[in-house]
Amino acid sequence: MAHMKNTILNEDFAWENYTETDIKNVYGKIENKIKEYLENVKNIDLTKNSKDLTFKKIYKDLDLLNGFLAREIGVLRIFELSHGDKKIREISRTEVLRIVNLFDVFSYNEDLYKVLKTYFDNFYKKEKKILTKEEIKIVSDTMRSYKNKGMHLSKEKRDLLIKLNSKIDKIASDFNLACTKNYEKGIWFSKRELSGVPENIVSCLKFEKNKYFVSAFLASQYLVVKKYATNKNTRIKITKINEA
Repeated sequence: MAHMKNTILNEDFAWENYTETDIKNVYGKIENKIKEYLENVKNIDLTKNSKDLTFKKIYKDLDLLNGFLAREIGVLRIFELSHGDKKIREISRTEVLRIVNLFDVFSYNEDLYKVLKTYFDNFYKKEKKILTKEEIKIVSDTMRSYKNKGMHLSKEKRDLLIKLNSKIDKIASDFNLACTKNYEKGIWFSKRELSGVPENIVSCLKFEKNKYFVSAFLASQYLVVKKYATNKNTRIKITKINEA
């Protein structure tokens, strides 16, 4: 049993070893999944006697797809914000923007909305009696989400919303990039200059050419150095670069 758990964990965290090629391939994987899903959506019977329009048949596949999409983009967001290799961070940022735009287009897909709306208008009221509270909330939240995003508006206005969302995503990405650059800001100190700083903190610092790098962005580093360093100049230096 223990062996099975370890195998599952290894598979779940296989993304830790993603290469540049793996990262660039994520978009294609997501695009193919979405296309496959939408092809199935087109085949759903929307007539009044349909046996396809049940909560289980509609929302199960949609939930699985959303879970897959969230996982894949979540990995790239981790790389974008925290990977040690600057090139990997930049590639991940580019791919995240492409994928987010793909999400936006998918979220406004008319075929999918038509299926969800038909179920809600014609089948949901009757089936609601046998649904759990959680399932009822899923339906309610989904339809509210579509209303909030303006799915009931004209195609021209929906296309405008997609463009605006893409612009907002770009601004958010630029902000994350600025935060990442702050993360790289810091100063190198010798062991002597860090006298007084707890050893468990010093041992975790980046070490090169007999010097330790103290981040001016991570509070767990610069605040500890400010508080414990017995060298006055060390405290002054890290304070200045943090506030710059």
